[in-house]
Amino acid sequence: MQRRKLQLRALIVASGFLHGPQGQPERSLANLDADYLQHVFAINTIGPALVMKHFLPLLAKTGPCKTLPY
Repeated sequence: MQRRKLQLRALIVASGFLHGPQGQPERSLANLDADYLQHVFAINTIGPALVMKHFLPLLAKTGPCKTLPY
């Protein structure tokens, strides 16, 4: 992108995790499991944050530009 002077104007991070074979969405506080919550947190927050870390320098420095974490 830098070589051709293209500018990134939008970045959509559309990753996410709700549940898998090892766990289902919690229906009460009694169902909370620290290890499973840590796994979900890592995917849903740390993953998109790392994507943003590496792509933010490529976003246009002037004009409109958006980051959309979904």
